[in-house]
Amino acid sequence: CVEGRFRIEQIGAGSVTLSPGDVFVVPAGRRHRPVADEPSVAMLFERAETRQFGD
Repeated sequence: CVEGRFRIEQIGAGSVTLSPGDVFVVPAGRRHRPVADEPSVAMLFERAETRQFGD
């Protein structure tokens, strides 16, 4: 998280709330979604071959 606060909701594994300076790695294959209740800025790093499903 770069600015603000948001959470990563993981299907079947609970949520993780991120604040500025926090880093979280979503385990491979885990379904998840970011949710922000306020303006937030995040930096996302993923491999070029990572497939996006976006449902």
